[in-house]
Amino acid sequence: MRVRDASAGTRRRARFVAVLAAVAAAGCASLGNPVPPRGWLRPYEVEVRESLGYGVWAAVFFKTQPRRVEGELIAVDSDSVVVLTADGIRVRPTSELRQAGVAVQIATGSTETDWISASDWSRMAKYARFPGGLPPGIEPRDLLPKRGIQMKSAESD
Repeated sequence: MRVRDASAGTRRRARFVAVLAAVAAAGCASLGNPVPPRGWLRPYEVEVRESLGYGVWAAVFFKTQPRRVEGELIAVDSDSVVVLTADGIRVRPTSELRQAGVAVQIATGSTETDWISASDWSRMAKYARFPGGLPPGIEPRDLLPKRGIQMKSAESD
């Protein structure tokens, strides 16, 4: 009769859990949290954001190229997602949305990312400059970025 070493099974299980955790962490890291330009964030409260008139900084991920668009979240509605990037306005169909991460600064001063799935696009709208969608008569190309902020190009595949 062969005597089984109980610690060998425990070591295998621990190794498996460690590998699984590393793969999960790598997957999350590959998405990349949104990194707002210096000076962008202020403590986030809906009333404060609305009084300032800007949306939050977001990294929006799509099913098609370019897969990642980063900038100010301008509007989200049932048809489209509008993001103001350093390279100008990007309007993409909501049907191409995979997920979005919005950078918010909490009361303690630290930054958190709120990840929102494509199926919950309406929840993302509360973070936009225009939470109810683009108002009639507003042309996205005429929107300007926040004053004093240097935006960097942030589109990737």
